[in-house]
Amino acid sequence: MLTLTNSFAVEGYTVFQDDTNPIIGNRTAAKNVPVRFYVLPQSPTIALDDRGKPIFSLIVYRHDEDRLKPTDAGTKPADVGKEDVGGGILTFTVELGVPTDKLDAITKKLRARTFGMDVSDPNLVVDVVPVPFLDGSVSVAVAGETGSETAADREFVKGAVGTGKVSGIGDNRKAVMVKLTQAGASLMSQLDKLKTLPINVQYDLTFEHRLVGVTMHVWCDITSSYVLIQEVSHTTDDYDDGYWGMSENHVRIDKITSVTETLVRNKTAGVEVIPATSEIEAETLSTLEKFGLDMLNKEIEKAVQASPPPADMDRTYLTNYTSSMGNQFNMTLDRHMVLVRNFRPSANISNVFQGNTFEDLVAFVDLRTAFFSFLKIPIRVNADFKALLIDSVVVTVTYSRLRLGAGSGAREVVTDSFHFNDGGVIQTFLAYANSLDEVTYDWDATVHYKGSTEIFKFGAKKVKDEFLVVDVGKLGMIQVELGFGLVNLDSFPAAKVSFRYRSDSLSKTFEKDFKLSKDTETDVWIEAVHENPVNGYEYKVDWLRKDGDILPGSWTKSSSSRLRFDAPVPDQLKVQVSCSGNFKDGPDQISQIGVSLVYKDPGNNYSEEGQLVFTSEGSSQPWVLDLRDANRRDYQYRYTIIYKDGMVKEFPEKAGTFYKGEPGFITVGEKYVIRVEVFPTLLTYMDNAKVVEVDFAYVDPANGVEEHDSLVFTSADNAKKTWRVRGVPGGSKRYTYQVKYFSTSGQVSGPPAVTQDTEVIIIPAAPPMTMTSPGPGR
Repeated sequence: MLTLTNSFAVEGYTVFQDDTNPIIGNRTAAKNVPVRFYVLPQSPTIALDDRGKPIFSLIVYRHDEDRLKPTDAGTKPADVGKEDVGGGILTFTVELGVPTDKLDAITKKLRARTFGMDVSDPNLVVDVVPVPFLDGSVSVAVAGETGSETAADREFVKGAVGTGKVSGIGDNRKAVMVKLTQAGASLMSQLDKLKTLPINVQYDLTFEHRLVGVTMHVWCDITSSYVLIQEVSHTTDDYDDGYWGMSENHVRIDKITSVTETLVRNKTAGVEVIPATSEIEAETLSTLEKFGLDMLNKEIEKAVQASPPPADMDRTYLTNYTSSMGNQFNMTLDRHMVLVRNFRPSANISNVFQGNTFEDLVAFVDLRTAFFSFLKIPIRVNADFKALLIDSVVVTVTYSRLRLGAGSGAREVVTDSFHFNDGGVIQTFLAYANSLDEVTYDWDATVHYKGSTEIFKFGAKKVKDEFLVVDVGKLGMIQVELGFGLVNLDSFPAAKVSFRYRSDSLSKTFEKDFKLSKDTETDVWIEAVHENPVNGYEYKVDWLRKDGDILPGSWTKSSSSRLRFDAPVPDQLKVQVSCSGNFKDGPDQISQIGVSLVYKDPGNNYSEEGQLVFTSEGSSQPWVLDLRDANRRDYQYRYTIIYKDGMVKEFPEKAGTFYKGEPGFITVGEKYVIRVEVFPTLLTYMDNAKVVEVDFAYVDPANGVEEHDSLVFTSADNAKKTWRVRGVPGGSKRYTYQVKYFSTSGQVSGPPAVTQDTEVIIIPAAPPMTMTSPGPGR
């Protein structure tokens, strides 16, 4: 599919690349692998026939004076002479395409640009085609009028036939007929004096293009966010109600203001929206950011409402809460989009005199005949005979009129036939009658197909159209353009598309298969069914997996002339792997953690292995694989911790053994019995606190564990830090810490030591200078 990225101009035309093209330039080109380009047409023009003549004709006629309304007692003098005594019929065909000579020149330059100047090797292929349009319409204005205005507003145009939806055949051709007023016919009869005709043609088309999407990452450290909210956002106000001085009310007031902003500012939560191209609009990015923040608000609301347990209560429920919340929150959305772009070229017609004289284009007809009047009806078959299975179409027109020279009331039937084998040719049918109001006709078309003796007939009766267009959609044929939609060709390298249609007129079923792949992403099914396929056809798609298995499709009914097939979405196993460990500070820093995952499905002889590497704490990565059996979701994993000092630990320790994977989420790395986040955000580092030290002490006599450590903060090192204790699972979580403030004069101050099991510490601002004795661990 074409992409707007890195477009360029060749021979004055805009050229787009296919998004599957390899990088070109100084490279060795793959043989027999076409490099695709798409050329955008410039502006609409008058179409030319096979002889290079413009398909353009103007008929200027004059009425018989007897048809004009006579002046009588009921006619106002001001209205006399206002009725038209003539008019005109303007017929032409417009097109929007790339001329063959220009397309050849563009192809030659693109081949040299792609493969270098030495392009003698025929296996180096460049495929250059006009941009394929999805849908569209064409509008024509003559002297600024389209025929859609009210009669009172029109001066030059009475009506127009043929504008509207483009057939999509050939170079987006459209045959148009405009009926002109007397003033319009007079204006157009002077076209030999005009360099540019007062005819404006505008196309309104749409085409698809691939657009690399955006990646949105929404994350939240639930544990840190929960504790930070409980520490910062809740206060307790105590007061005496004064009633007889005997009772006292204790009121807890939750002051929750800008919680999400506080968490984002402290980097415990965030939303990242990363566009992959400038084609992504700002509105799209803003919508994704708001979507991510809405997700954060919903999760944070749960953390706000979850009050902390009493100090003497087992906090296991909080661990379970934060684990389950964190397991499902971190997510990444990556989407490759296909967008539809509008293309609205317009031009004033100026090429009708290329090798033509005034007499070739304009005919003057005098309708002032005592015996009869006539109407000239152009006929055209709107079909590309070269591309379709049609050999020829014979159009027969029949109408009834008064027989000339016979007695009063005698009538005769007139029949005329026209043979077509070129969709660009216009032939003319002349209908004579005593009154133009009587001119109605019947017509039928006989379709002859290539390589077949069968024919197909259709038609209409009592028609008064002033321009007869026999459309390709009624010629007893099926034409369907098929191709890939959103398909990952690495997962599904090919697809077989099968069609079938039952023709009642032939008592025959038509069947055909097409193979779509990277080399052939689109194709066309054309079938002469010898009837109007009003009930549609059937198709099915069988997909080839990358491992060689076939994913069969089912028969689907359709009447569309264009099909795009998206790859099926298989059942998948999704596991989110998170990492825990000290990668930043203190002893035993980790260099990286490698994770191996294994999935086996013996019943389908299918297995998958995955490898993930982590280099930072708290990061998370997905492991996704397609399933053959949706009910089999068991998997195994093991991981290796490599420390910066070279030490290596295997989990499980025994080689070749694995842990059983948990549904949806696992955590690998170091397991800590205590993990305390220390926030220095309230520190100002004035003279009485140039350096701030937090001393920690942990003692667990029951398990023989004792650890002492210190964290130091300065104005140059003011980021959040983490204190960790490995300990023994199930051991005590209580520890002691003391904050010390060191002044510029060397004095030390700070509050007394505190023993607690809180997982977040926010260091308060320095109090007035006081001396303190050393705390635990000093």
